[in-house]
Amino acid sequence: MLKIRTIGHNYTHEHGIKVDRPNGTKSLLFLCFKTPVEVLSKGELVFVNEPAFILYDKEVPQYYKSDIGPYINDFIHFKDEDDDSPLYALLNKLNIPLNTLMYVQGSQEISAYIKDISLEFRQSGNFHEDILEMKLKTLLYKFNDVLYTEKNLPDKLNRYRESFTDIRNSIYNFGSFDPKKNVNELAKSLNISTSYFQHIYKQLFDVPVMQDIIKARIEYACYQLNSASDSIADVAAKCGYENQEHFTRQFKEVIGKTPNQYRKSTI
Repeated sequence: MLKIRTIGHNYTHEHGIKVDRPNGTKSLLFLCFKTPVEVLSKGELVFVNEPAFILYDKEVPQYYKSDIGPYINDFIHFKDEDDDSPLYALLNKLNIPLNTLMYVQGSQEISAYIKDISLEFRQSGNFHEDILEMKLKTLLYKFNDVLYTEKNLPDKLNRYRESFTDIRNSIYNFGSFDPKKNVNELAKSLNISTSYFQHIYKQLFDVPVMQDIIKARIEYACYQLNSASDSIADVAAKCGYENQEHFTRQFKEVIGKTPNQYRKSTI
């Protein structure tokens, strides 16, 4: 079983830091550098001035230093308590290199996972250790996704990936997204033209932004039709449609049924 020994999220050293472990540690160390730091990677000292990660193997020299505070990082010390072979097999499967600096612009996504794990780390319960192991494995899988997605994208797209991902997530979150918000307003929120916004969105997600907006509206309409007794006109308005006929036509194109037919089929 994978076991977390210590963990920290947004761990801050006000006056900088110097870690020098010539013999490493008995566990693997996953680090997210959030502020400028000098790091030992593959036997060489490298100055890091942007979000970066490193996964130190056991008993490998660790050295990182920042003379300027505050220094901030995330870290997880972990190992397999029973047999390290499955752990290394997993790392090999995910193609996560050891003792190597990895630059990831989507570092906030990974940091959010580490924060979630750190909160669970301080809990208890019958399945606490199992939950931690699953969350740690999920983090490693997610790190692979982010790392290699970025490697396969041009730099100009990587600059936008995180902000566009946030926008796409918000489109599908009707608890916080205004269904009447249009593409022009989304583009304006990033200070780019509407045509360029549409181009980047399609490049990143392989789907036009309007297709996502329509899909999100119809998903929310299905939820409303299943959980409330509102009229079709009211449901249409809640989903951002000013015209009920337009809503009904678009709903049928996506679902294959009219809103009334859908409601009757799910009751």
